[in-house]
Amino acid sequence: MLGGRILEKFQALGYEVDYYTRNHFFNNKKLGVKGEIDLILHDGDVSILIEVKTTLETADVRKHLEKMAKYRIYADARWPDPTRYIGAVAGAVVTDEAMNFAHENGLYVIVQSGEAVEIVEVPEGFKAREW
Repeated sequence: MLGGRILEKFQALGYEVDYYTRNHFFNNKKLGVKGEIDLILHDGDVSILIEVKTTLETADVRKHLEKMAKYRIYADARWPDPTRYIGAVAGAVVTDEAMNFAHENGLYVIVQSGEAVEIVEVPEGFKAREW
């Protein structure tokens, strides 16, 4: 669903993303944090962590917010000069409640649009949350 085309969409928003990683597993037993990020877009000092679902619901957004916090802990323990992380959620079908909740929590929302994907226009005053 996403792949390389999503790079172009985030580049249009001003992020200099130039490559991505799929299905990134992380685990730090000492800190008790583990999980999987479906897609990570890399932009030097900023990375965009994306959760992908067929049908995106509010519960999925909540889980991704928790995963973002865990990944921040993991990254701080692993790399001395941490990257800033922002989040996004994606779905072929996205409920209005999930979209609104994601935006309220500083996440971008990506929806399938025909054969491509689109980043949902963010509401006025939206600021991408950093972890």
